[in-house]
Amino acid sequence: MNFKVMGSGMRRNQLVLKQYDLSLKKDENELWLEIKQGNENALADLFRIYYSRLYNYGMKIVTNREFIKDCIQELFLTLWDSRNSIKEAYSVKSYLFSSLRRTIFRKLKKNRATYERNKKYVENHFHEPMNIEQLIVHFEIEQESKQQLRNALKNLGGRQKEAIYLKYYDGLSNAEIADIMGINRQSVYNHVSGAIQRLQQFIH
Repeated sequence: MNFKVMGSGMRRNQLVLKQYDLSLKKDENELWLEIKQGNENALADLFRIYYSRLYNYGMKIVTNREFIKDCIQELFLTLWDSRNSIKEAYSVKSYLFSSLRRTIFRKLKKNRATYERNKKYVENHFHEPMNIEQLIVHFEIEQESKQQLRNALKNLGGRQKEAIYLKYYDGLSNAEIADIMGINRQSVYNHVSGAIQRLQQFIH
């Protein structure tokens, strides 16, 4: 799907989903440069490419569909409005994920109690729905161990779950994950390796 933007003064109610021609797909870095040059179609293409991934990630932080959709819309509107001042992104993926994370918590801050509660929950739990089948492939686990894997995931800390999600579901590097989560690379390595060790303890 694709969303059409209506010039620099576009507003949320002017975003319209339309069918997308897959043959038009471009490299995300090329799209980024075209956005900086004022190409509305490039912004729409980037939106289509990343919408589902951003939505799934956002729903792990706050399980409110309309809220997450609104945050994603705001992210892309802000990107468009600031296109003349944005710098080249070393990773478009990490830029979008980290920007969505910041947008979510900034909007939650409007209600301080809700913000603190959700921030603490994310840090300690991260929302559960994870693709067990993908983890089975990644860790070469037998199908019979599926329930053990589910139980093992419940015993991971929130930051461990988030790091595992970003690394194995979205294929992000430790540097990209560090940027998204606001921590250093060593901390990412610690979270991922610690999570793998705990998963292996429960499964084997």
